Amino acid sequence: MAACSRRAEPISPMGIVVNSSYSKLMPDAVDAHCHFKNEWNTWRRRPEGPFEPASVQKARNRFLEAVDRLYQIKLEPLDLGFHERPNDFFDELCTFLEADITAFRCGYAKELFLQRLKGIPLKERQRNRLREIALRYCRSATVRREFRRWCRLMVKLADDGFVNRLRLMTRSG
Repeated sequence: MAACSRRAEPISPMGIVVNSSYSKLMPDAVDAHCHFKNEWNTWRRRPEGPFEPASVQKARNRFLEAVDRLYQIKLEPLDLGFHERPNDFFDELCTFLEADITAFRCGYAKELFLQRLKGIPLKERQRNRLREIALRYCRSATVRREFRRWCRLMVKLADDGFVNRLRLMTRSG
């Protein structure tokens, strides 16, 4: 079987792939993970022998490739860039945080970025954007592993307006 070649994606001056979006890459990883879990669980309930069938191996490979794509195309360049020049990569980081789609290893990445955000000086515009993302996160029905890091960051960034909006959210249920 011939190997597929993937055409190179355009790169921005900051080293970030331009045409790939979190809203596409993250759901691909989530879908691939769900498919792999289903294949694995089906096989484990009715083992067809001591070795994984091809369907399980194919689903695992698809999942690992989707996660690798997400990390290679978006998260690794973001991690390196944000570490070296946090203000230049702030908007890209916010795009990642705003996507807020659950995908394998992304909770860890969000935790790392949220922790780093506590240690950098932010402009008021940046603080406002993070407050808005945090409020959206609070409206979601699930609490994920990065919630604690959001809380710690908001202790530093919360202002009266943020606290009041949060109170209104808790009262309106």
